[in-house]
Amino acid sequence: MKALHGTVDIPQNEVYQPGGPLGIDLKKGVHQLNGQQVLEFVRFRNTAQGDIGRIQQQQQVLRDMARQLLKPQEIVHWPTLARDLLQSLSATNLSAGQLLSLGLFAKSVPLSTVRFATIPGYATTHMDPYMHIKLSYWHWSRRLTPVLIQNVLLGKSLTATQRHQVTLQVESGTDSLAPAQKLASVLSHEGYNVLPVLWANHHNHHRSVIINTTGDHYLGQQIASLVGANQQQFTAYHTTPWDFKIVVGSDYLTSKALS
Repeated sequence: MKALHGTVDIPQNEVYQPGGPLGIDLKKGVHQLNGQQVLEFVRFRNTAQGDIGRIQQQQQVLRDMARQLLKPQEIVHWPTLARDLLQSLSATNLSAGQLLSLGLFAKSVPLSTVRFATIPGYATTHMDPYMHIKLSYWHWSRRLTPVLIQNVLLGKSLTATQRHQVTLQVESGTDSLAPAQKLASVLSHEGYNVLPVLWANHHNHHRSVIINTTGDHYLGQQIASLVGANQQQFTAYHTTPWDFKIVVGSDYLTSKALS
């Protein structure tokens, strides 16, 4: 399918059963992939996050495909794409005309308003009582899922109760605890559950960073706006006592948060 050709930023070398029926051999970096290679990219699961990493790669491809398909020069290919979808890639009672109408409607929706998120939780395995083998499961976070639904799906500000459900760990990456303590006070005033301030692994961090384990990239951006930092790591894995860890660097000393 023409729509599956495109430029993809591959986060790591992805090699899986070379020469086998599911053989994958993709190199890290930005590459122009053909349809088969795109399929391999979205099927690769041997990432640091397992199936969750694969889902994030699939979300990445969907975003890239949407950007390409919504270009004016690609609209002429929509009838062919709709026919291919109906014939071989989907089971639907929508007609080709209805699919095209939905596509034209989607053209009016800014991609910046389309949100992707992963239900927060952690990976686990359990013995299947019928198959008698260990199967992988995603153990979802009952505490954080309503926060994600409110923020991502409904697009509404978190309530005071929901903000208090989010636990933050602030660490000082400078030679003084004062900036980190000031930030902790700001975040606590915003209603978040802030743990006692700790020292970071070293005291010469030049840039403040955020590690986000909630699966909610947008909540991370909101907290980053209070800190003046970027999200260094983003995942839906949640096996830590905190949901966000913020390491305060020397750049925070001159940020507006201290003014």
